[in-house]
Amino acid sequence: MRIEKLFFHVPYKVLMENTDFISRNLINCEIFFDSTALDACSKEDASLINFTFKKHGLSKTIHGPFMDLNLGSLDSIIREATYDRYDKTLELCRSLNVNIAVFHSSFFPVYYDSYLKRWLEHATEGWLKLLDKARAYGITLMIENSIDKTPRAILELLKRINDKSFKACLDFGHYYIFGEKNGLEHIRQYPKDSIGEVHISDSNGRIDQHLALGKGSLPIRSFFDALDELSIKPVITVEPHCIEDILVSREYLKANGLI
Repeated sequence: MRIEKLFFHVPYKVLMENTDFISRNLINCEIFFDSTALDACSKEDASLINFTFKKHGLSKTIHGPFMDLNLGSLDSIIREATYDRYDKTLELCRSLNVNIAVFHSSFFPVYYDSYLKRWLEHATEGWLKLLDKARAYGITLMIENSIDKTPRAILELLKRINDKSFKACLDFGHYYIFGEKNGLEHIRQYPKDSIGEVHISDSNGRIDQHLALGKGSLPIRSFFDALDELSIKPVITVEPHCIEDILVSREYLKANGLI
């Protein structure tokens, strides 16, 4: 397969400190905003990002905050705080002219396996409220597996909400580390049209290291072959946690005929 839409994960602070590197190397970015960055990003910063990306013909998406946040929480105060954070993320998407926002499912099996029904009820209610604004702003919400053991909770959310602006972001590395099965098996459990984005990075198969592609032991090439076999053509976001590894990962994709 050939990747049609390729992005690289870059935290907001790293982006602001490396705009020359990003523009010089023509890197489309998934900009990660944790809660601190969400509060720190000024109108001037947003304008600078927009100017830089437009000048160099670059695209951007947003990855929203996730620490301590959970729309399916059994605690109403946590749900309210999560909604406020996610709502603010959508406003930032609008300021940055972004049409994709990635959020973690925040389904933590160790806590919620026994409370799946209640978690789903709360999460569905919260996402439906956010979806009204997302549709109005032309944003697609992508729900990513984090430490999910199986796609069960995400698949049920997709079924309940059933909207073209609400899709899955399948993180291959997360399933490989945290899943009951590896990512190659879990991908086949998703309805074909439900996967709007894929996150991919490498690791040693035991720890979620977010290494450059080709620097770990995950079957990266086999994963792309599976996407091709299933005729799935999502947005691809590579997530190394070191900015220098962006170029290493891009070279891996070139060497394997993927870009």
